[in-house]
Amino acid sequence: MIDLLQVPSFRIKQLKVFQDAIFCIHLPSDDKKGNLKKLIEETSKSISGKRRIAVAGGVTSQMMGFLKAAGCEIAIVGSAITKSGDIRHAVDSFYKEISKEA
Repeated sequence: MIDLLQVPSFRIKQLKVFQDAIFCIHLPSDDKKGNLKKLIEETSKSISGKRRIAVAGGVTSQMMGFLKAAGCEIAIVGSAITKSGDIRHAVDSFYKEISKEA
């Protein structure tokens, strides 16, 4: 897995030669104005073609439908679960969204 945290688009294009890699589109946690959906859309253009994509940084259960539609294979979830007041509910929310038919 190649973490693309703050990697410029010209470098991402160079990394495309690694056909078997999983590319992790990663929004920095200190990017308070960040928009993970926009980052996914922009980065996906740089790694165009059939690629395995993971996503990290700001992943919420409400985003699961978007992530599926965008072709994201792996969602790395952190604070949406670990900082939740009700961890079981948070996990159940992700499971419910992941289990939905497309």
